[in-house]
Order: sequence, then structure tokens, then C-alpha cells
Amino acid sequence: MTTSPYFQRRSTRFDPTINWRDTYAERLATPEMAAAMFNSGDHLWIPPGHASLPILEALVARSDELEGVEVRGIVVPDAGWFTEDMMGAFSVAPQFGTLFDRDAVNSGIADYHPYWLVGIHKAWDAGREDEAWPIDVLQIRTTQPNEAGFVSLGGSVWDGVTSAKRAKKVIAEVNDNVIETFGDSWLHVSEIDCFVPNDSPVMVNLEFPEPNQVDLGLAHNVGQLVQDGDTIQVGVGSHSGALARLGTFDERENLSYFAELTTEGLVPLVERGVITGKYSKTHPDKFVATMIGNTPDEHAVVHRNPAFEAYSIEYLLDPRQIARNETSSRSTAHSRLTCPAKSASTQSAHASTPASEVTWPSQSEPTWRPRAAPSRCCRPPIDRERSRQSWPSSTPAKSSRSPETSPTQSSPNTESPSCSERQSANGPRN
Repeated sequence: MTTSPYFQRRSTRFDPTINWRDTYAERLATPEMAAAMFNSGDHLWIPPGHASLPILEALVARSDELEGVEVRGIVVPDAGWFTEDMMGAFSVAPQFGTLFDRDAVNSGIADYHPYWLVGIHKAWDAGREDEAWPIDVLQIRTTQPNEAGFVSLGGSVWDGVTSAKRAKKVIAEVNDNVIETFGDSWLHVSEIDCFVPNDSPVMVNLEFPEPNQVDLGLAHNVGQLVQDGDTIQVGVGSHSGALARLGTFDERENLSYFAELTTEGLVPLVERGVITGKYSKTHPDKFVATMIGNTPDEHAVVHRNPAFEAYSIEYLLDPRQIARNETSSRSTAHSRLTCPAKSASTQSAHASTPASEVTWPSQSEPTWRPRAAPSRCCRPPIDRERSRQSWPSSTPAKSSRSPETSPTQSSPNTESPSCSERQSANGPRN
């Protein structure tokens, strides 16, 4: 399995020869002790799903002693630093506009700092330290150590494992509510400087609106695009988040999942035999993501289940890895519903951010090409009028591919037209 370039600068702190039990006991700390490890000017990085409010609130309590601490993360919760009084001590820059930080960004208290998910640490990994944003402190959330002295980052890995190799200090909240996952989701006790026990819930339950006619139409359209044996990715959003719940994939067989994260309803598809990973080129027979599970019940399914594997976001969004599914994932890019950028604003207010799917348009090709329009579209044009006649039914049409036909095989008569050919046939795009 090809790995990301970060291994070129891998930390040497991993030491399996230590007595990990003694080391773990020595490094147990309170939130206040963890907060005392910060200095003025430090860079704090918080991967998604790892923010520990007890540690961060203890850090905010030291605001009179600190100056210029830079805080970054895809999602940064309010630990008390989203006020004008805190702007001297903390410079907070969320990197994905969400309900947790949007008001602070729009008011100018927090800065918005978009970035490329795959390449956030690229300058550091490449040795360009004058351009890099080094990680002085990484704050993560883990399980208790297992019998070998390893802790798991659970169902939300992101760049927690890889950034622990880059960070000067690693502070972990140890939480019994974190699940154990297979894949590259583990760190050794020797790689973490401080452990803070906490038993608060780790999941944030986001309530999406009930599906409407738009959701039904999108589910119907995506159901036509996805075929048996395809590799899929589903993004998080009020519309895409409804796809699995509406049964879009229920009638499919032997789907694979290789993606950034999951939406509610995808994990049960493994139990029902819809997602099997049978034709996966990268991880056969596995469900692969960096954030897996959206409800406590789904987390219970994923816990210690070898059918699920969690890997770093840098690996999962590496176009070279995505392109290895060049045949079976062709439907995925088109099911992104034509616009993966997802950066939006209303008047002068920030609403959202560029999505990770900007790395996906080239996946239908065996090699990564420059960022222009994909050289081949993913499916022949859909007959929109015929599709509308079957609305509002949300049941996907059964794939026309025979069970005996491998998804890696295609008929020469079903060659997808080029994007230019398709645009010429459909007229200019508005």
C-alpha cells in the first residue's frame, strides 16, 4: 500500500521498549496540567472530532498569561475564546465554516483559513519550514491503552496519527466513549506527552431536516448513476446526507466505500450486505473512511469490527489512491452532483467552505491529471424527462449489469462521451 510523503519526516519518539504502564501513569494529568504545557506563540492543531473542552477551557483560563497562541482545526468549538477580549491571547482560525464557529468568523473574532485537506502539512513535510505552519501542540482524543500500550483514535482519525509524528507535543484526552477501530488509527503511549482522563460524550448529534421533494429527486438521480460493484463516496450535507436514509443504495450489490467520512445510514449497509468491498482495488472486503459512524448505534457496530478500517485523510484523499479504483468508482464523481467546491456565502457572511471532493474529479482515470475538466465523463447523459416521469419515487432502479459481469468489464458500445462532446450535445452551460 502506497503511503503519503509524511513518513519521510516521521517522528522517532515511538519506543516499544519502554515500560508503557509506568510511562502512562507518569503522564496522566488534569486539564490544568495539560494547559500549562502551552507557551505564547504556540500553534495548536485540533483534528475534527478530537476537541477536548476541559483541556481547551483550561487553556482559555490562562489567557492573561498567554499571547498570540494560534488555534487551527477544521472545526473549532467555542471554548470561551470567541470574544474580543480573547483576541490578544488567541488567534483562532477555523478551516471549515460550521455552525460551531460561523458567527465568530462573520463577526471578525475568528479568522477563516481554508486549506487543501490533502496538503495542509505539505510544506512542513517537504522541509520548507519557512513556509510551513509547524504544529507545536496537537490535541487529540483516544481510548485507554490496550495490552500492548497502544491507544486508538477511534472512528475519527483524520490527520491525528500522522500529525502526532509532526507535532512537538501531543496532548490526548483519554475517553472510554471512544471506540477502537482497525486500520491506521493507533498511537503508542511513548508518542504522547500527556493523558487527560475524561468521560464526556464524544458524539455531536446533528439533526438534519426531513427529506423533501428535492432530496427525493436527487436520490432518484444518484440511484440511476450508481451500479452494482461501484466504489462510492457520500459527502455530508442536508441533501447528500439523506441519500442512504432514503434507500438510494439499498437495491445495489457489492458496493465498496473509500471516502473521507460517512453519513447516517451507510454503516448499516455493511450489515445488510450492500457494501461488501468485493471489487475494491485498494482494500478488498473493507469499508474504508477516516471518520466512520454517525450515531451511537453505528459506533457500536464499528467498534472492534474488522470489516471497517480507518485511515488518515491524507491517504484517503490522495488522488493516486483514489485513481486505483479507476473503473469501479467512475460513478462517484458524477454523483457529486456537478459542483464539489461547495464554497458559499450570503451577502458578506461566510457560510461554508471548499470541500474535499476537489481531489475526486480525476479518479476515473488511472493517473492524476491537471485540474481541468475531467477528460471523460462518468456516465452517458441521463434522459431527464423520462426521469421526471417516475418521481417522486425514491427507490433506485435496479442495475442493468448482470451478476456475472465484473464491474471492471465494460462493453465497447457503452463508452462514455467526452465532456466536450456532452456539452456540445446539450448546448452551452449557463
